[in-house]
Amino acid sequence: MFEAISANGGGAAFWTEDIPQKYQRPVYVLVGEETGSAAEGFAWYMRERTHAMLIGRVTAGALLSSETFEIGEGWSVAVPVHGLWGPDGTDYGDRAVPPDKEVAWTREDLCSGRDPDLETALALALGEQVQGTPIIPTEPAVSGYLSN
Repeated sequence: MFEAISANGGGAAFWTEDIPQKYQRPVYVLVGEETGSAAEGFAWYMRERTHAMLIGRVTAGALLSSETFEIGEGWSVAVPVHGLWGPDGTDYGDRAVPPDKEVAWTREDLCSGRDPDLETALALALGEQVQGTPIIPTEPAVSGYLSN
């Protein structure tokens, strides 16, 4: 991990210690096209390092963070300054996260205030079978992401 961070000009690494009593129940994470920035990093971690199920639509693909720098005469420039790399050097910046269970929204859903993503997650949490959906993945989708 540290080699990947060094090769990419620095970075931050976060991890948790192994604890004896872990949460053992299903976890559902709602994602969609407005999921970006830090939320997208969270979605990548949950998809690849946990048994959580991502429900919704593909994320924004906007993970890099930027800072704005004034360059004079009223002009400024936004420059990417933070990113997310896996321990193998995989760059997760600006890569959209696909859901495990894709949920389509209709115009009627939007106009009526329905939330099909939340309804799907609640149905799964209550043990109801949702068409074409495994209850919970037994392994993370991709191994190696932020592993220690």
